Amino acid sequence: MVSQKSQQVTSTSGSRHYIDADGERYDSVTTIIGGGIPKPFLMPWSNKIAGEFAIEQLGGAIRAMKNTYDEIIEVVDDPEAQLFAQAPVVTRMRDGLEKLTDGDSVLSLVASGQKGKTETARKRISTASNLVRDAAAARGSFVHDLIEQYVLTGNVPDAPDDDEEAAGMLKQFELFLNQFEPEFTASEMVVFNSEHRYAGTLDFLANIPKLGDGTFIGDVKTGNRVYPETSLQLAAYAHAEFYETEKVKRTTDGATMPIPELNGQAVVLHLRPDYYELIPAAIGEDQFRMFRMAHQIYWFTRHGKEWLETPYTIEEAR
Repeated sequence: MVSQKSQQVTSTSGSRHYIDADGERYDSVTTIIGGGIPKPFLMPWSNKIAGEFAIEQLGGAIRAMKNTYDEIIEVVDDPEAQLFAQAPVVTRMRDGLEKLTDGDSVLSLVASGQKGKTETARKRISTASNLVRDAAAARGSFVHDLIEQYVLTGNVPDAPDDDEEAAGMLKQFELFLNQFEPEFTASEMVVFNSEHRYAGTLDFLANIPKLGDGTFIGDVKTGNRVYPETSLQLAAYAHAEFYETEKVKRTTDGATMPIPELNGQAVVLHLRPDYYELIPAAIGEDQFRMFRMAHQIYWFTRHGKEWLETPYTIEEAR
């Protein structure tokens, strides 16, 4: 069994890279795909989350203010009403103002009229999707950790009490185990390709006789959808040249450790709280070629500006 999540990974300037035992740097597979494959759906999704966040933040306070103004109008229309005895108009207006300005909500920040606070409110609304993304990423990492525990120990971890979605995904993982009876041979394996200068951490290798002979390469996804670039990710892992573990990075004679023989097939285990899918993924030469193209685009996004900085010399007139 191979497992080694602690292989050195460094994040700098929003990108991730790996360092092998010889100190060589490799671009991260997921960073390459993130920077090299367009994601046109992200902008509409981000706008949707920002709108939902703004409605959630403003809705409650606005409704409370409306109720306050309705009461004020009722008091003004009938000074003899019982409402006036309970709280005069000025008191009710003061309470309404406090609803606008108390606390640290987006509404109170906007109502302050102060430039710094309104800018904070804008940033909270515009970056609301980051909170959703980060929460999903954290849950995905947690579920991956639980699965790794099973791969290493053979025992399914207890479902978390405080996270229904994660607990549901773990239950679906158990259903996958019972239906397909996989034999895992590696988990969280860090693999490298020295020719194309990339590295990444594959989720698992497994023998799944019910699907076919040989060792499958697999990836676990916990998001709402599985996107086509997953094939590029798995193709990159399948075309890696060697791997390293936390404790063993080279053979006794100093050579790199070759990737175990694979059967050329890949699967994506898509876990959701109420169902799971086992999706075949193509990882042939076409997919690997597309990954390398994405790598070129990623390189351009990082270094393309250098093409506008080529020095030149102006010859002085004689």
